[in-house]
Amino acid sequence: MSRSPALEFDSAMEHRKDQQYPRPGGTREALMLSALEEFASRGIAGTSIARLVKRSGAKNSSALHYHFGSKDGLVESLIVFIQAWFDHAREPGLCRIEDAIEAGKPIDLRAVLAEIVTPYSELLEQEPWGLAAVRFIAMIEFDENLGARKSLVETTSSSAQRLLKLLLAVTPYLEEGECTLRLTFFIDSIVYGFSAHQHLSVSFFGDQASTPQALREFYIDCGERMLA
Repeated sequence: MSRSPALEFDSAMEHRKDQQYPRPGGTREALMLSALEEFASRGIAGTSIARLVKRSGAKNSSALHYHFGSKDGLVESLIVFIQAWFDHAREPGLCRIEDAIEAGKPIDLRAVLAEIVTPYSELLEQEPWGLAAVRFIAMIEFDENLGARKSLVETTSSSAQRLLKLLLAVTPYLEEGECTLRLTFFIDSIVYGFSAHQHLSVSFFGDQASTPQALREFYIDCGERMLA
């Protein structure tokens, strides 16, 4: 049965948007955007609340506590905000694949990989805060902040399981444990690659500069080899 993915998902997202998305031009938005930039460049531990409030232009020094409760609350809100963006970007494509599988239609590995990778290139191309968002997620891996890591895992778990289920459907030759391991490594590689793509012009092998779109195709190609 058709899910009418766009209408169904947009309706389901309205409450979540009201809860998690910052109001354009508001103090909450200014704090979140400032935090993305600061966390992406300095890490969570290396960024002070005073610095965040000052950069955001908030007039009240207690603005962060008012909107998020604490720096940890701000981190969690950013993770939820970014994941909501990814969920919204992926939903129509994932619904199409799930409907096709349910109808017994053939789906190839590349189609699933494209739904995993494409939102990263779109985020960098469409959102002025996109690069900072990807770098923020990558930074969580290095920051040794267990609270942030736990929040990231909890927030992304259901989406990750959905992607894994689709991959298992198109790679029946892989055991679930092996497919899970390869998907984990694949997603980590994507996050690191897109977060550092601007630095490819200065690499060990000279200028390897690449656009987000070209990097998208590269990772889909790599994913096909990794999961073949």
